[in-house]
Amino acid sequence: MKGMNVVSKGLLLSTGLLVSMSVAAGGITRLQPTTIAKRVVDDVVLAKFSPDAKSLAYGTHVPQPDSEMLLTEVKRIPMSGGKPFVMLTTRETKEVGGDWGAHMARIDWTSSFELIAQVYNGDDGSRDYVLEASRTGSLRHTDHLEGESDTAIKADPGVQALVPHWKSDVLLQALKSKIDFPGHGVLTQKLYANEDANIWWLDTGTGRARPILEERPGEPLELMSGFSFADHVLFTARRGARLQTYLLGADGELREIQPLRAEATADKSIYETAVHSSSGGIENRGCSQEACWALFWTDFDSERVATIARLDRKGNVELIVPLPGLRDIDISPDRRFLAAIVDREGKGTLKVYRIVDF
Repeated sequence: MKGMNVVSKGLLLSTGLLVSMSVAAGGITRLQPTTIAKRVVDDVVLAKFSPDAKSLAYGTHVPQPDSEMLLTEVKRIPMSGGKPFVMLTTRETKEVGGDWGAHMARIDWTSSFELIAQVYNGDDGSRDYVLEASRTGSLRHTDHLEGESDTAIKADPGVQALVPHWKSDVLLQALKSKIDFPGHGVLTQKLYANEDANIWWLDTGTGRARPILEERPGEPLELMSGFSFADHVLFTARRGARLQTYLLGADGELREIQPLRAEATADKSIYETAVHSSSGGIENRGCSQEACWALFWTDFDSERVATIARLDRKGNVELIVPLPGLRDIDISPDRRFLAAIVDREGKGTLKVYRIVDF
């Protein structure tokens, strides 16, 4: 953990080149604008690159005439440039939307030629559409009712042995919100009635289980999200009205990343925004052998405030210069491009950047 560097300053050059500098690490991370998405005029809510990095699929919000209801479409653009191609139309998503509207939940590519688009109606369920990249319309679809789950949570014997005094129901509940640290342990929280709300580090290396963040009177504590890379876990936790980001090392040392903090203040800046339960976190978006890029975000009054963080193998955390209005990002599997959804007057605008240095 020694030598950890946190960088929060950056430069926005007049040339349009976004630069974030780390003096101690000696590296410069750059995002260079492209014209790949210049023909995209939709209100974009989600974007995902194909596994071969040749296509970018995205979901949209489509207002309906004489109604406040929104439906959704799925389109794709070739990374070589060209006109957007409609894969899923509002005619089809209206079937699941009913009187509630249809909204994009996720896009998952199963191969370079097929993807699954999940659409939910905000009421009692959702529908998965399986789409071919080369055609319009769903090949097939599956409906899901609210509360359905086909994933059974099972306790790992090695983890279970660290907390023999935990009741089985408590452990199973805790494992639903765990952050895995392969080869080192599990970060988790009990989330069970009449149990403590501490955040626990179950260290399989030392065979110890201990709370690394403890609850305080009047300040609810909640483990939000995070990911592991090399010998570190980067994660967020909500304490009272603050969303804080921490770096946990394989040696058990915990440090707070000060620039990646959001808190309830009158000044709604990029790092000081009021947050509430389940309204923020940090999510991994892509890794190389040397580093991972992640999205740090908070939602407040339906407004998203986000920035991009970079974690390298040595535990250095670097901030990429914020894109004004940033909502979400995706990184191409070849790590050459970054797709960003940015807010422009209440509309999600798709931007594609070339990653000069990952």
